[in-house]
Amino acid sequence: MDIHVLEATTYTRLKEQGLCDRGIVPDFLGFMRKFDPSLCQPHLRKFLDDEYPPSAIFLEYITSLGMINLRNYTPQRVNNLLKGIRQIHKVLVRHRDSKPRNMMIVKDSSDAESRLARF
Repeated sequence: MDIHVLEATTYTRLKEQGLCDRGIVPDFLGFMRKFDPSLCQPHLRKFLDDEYPPSAIFLEYITSLGMINLRNYTPQRVNNLLKGIRQIHKVLVRHRDSKPRNMMIVKDSSDAESRLARF
């Protein structure tokens, strides 16, 4: 199974089902599959000698995004994360990697309406 295909399919489904528009996951802007890194020099020079061409998924950039941790944990944030996970599951997406590094919050917001980023 190709991880890029799985991720692109997942974000396409999340976008089609409105989860990007509702701020549950970042906006999915598109993807590129197996492109020639020589066309993107000097920025992708590290990919020039790779055996396989790179692929990319483009997501909304959120400036104050951060991983949830014990210092910024609040019951409201965790409740919001759980609500987001339920919405993701409703559109038949299962992440199977629910570690803190995959649960993001907007750092400068502690209220229940804080955006989720990536689950």
